[in-house]
Amino acid sequence: MYATFDHKGYDLKNIKTFDTDDGYAFSATLYLNGKRIGNVQNSGTGGPNSYHFFSKSKDPKAFREAYNKGMSALKKAAQETEQSDWVEVEDIFIEKLLNDIENGRRFKRLCKTKTLLRFKGDDEGSYRSVKVAFSPEVKAKLEAVYKEKGWEVVEWLNEAFIK
Repeated sequence: MYATFDHKGYDLKNIKTFDTDDGYAFSATLYLNGKRIGNVQNSGTGGPNSYHFFSKSKDPKAFREAYNKGMSALKKAAQETEQSDWVEVEDIFIEKLLNDIENGRRFKRLCKTKTLLRFKGDDEGSYRSVKVAFSPEVKAKLEAVYKEKGWEVVEWLNEAFIK
């Protein structure tokens, strides 16, 4: 999986996204270490995310306990990652996780038909594309051309998606 930060075992699946007049809305199933633990959504109106954590019991008290436990763990992971004590640090964490997943999907699709690379001095997460499908031969040829011009390739994004 493409990642720009430590996801602390969290993942999002069943992601649905759409633009709104006021922002970006989404809903997704939240996983921790491969286990489905709840749902998260944002209405795209500028407000915070809404979280629902699953409980095996139908007792309202059990739902509250599941919510408190889930939010506490998510907030702890977010604070460790963000090194911040913002009020809604978990929303920032989820937003970054969602961005990593969506960018990973986009990059994986692009890597099927293009070669994506980053030169020394390019911003982290910013890639240049060459309109040719990546292969070891293409990499060797491009490295030779770029070396001749004095450009150093520090990352070949396609290599992250080779299975």
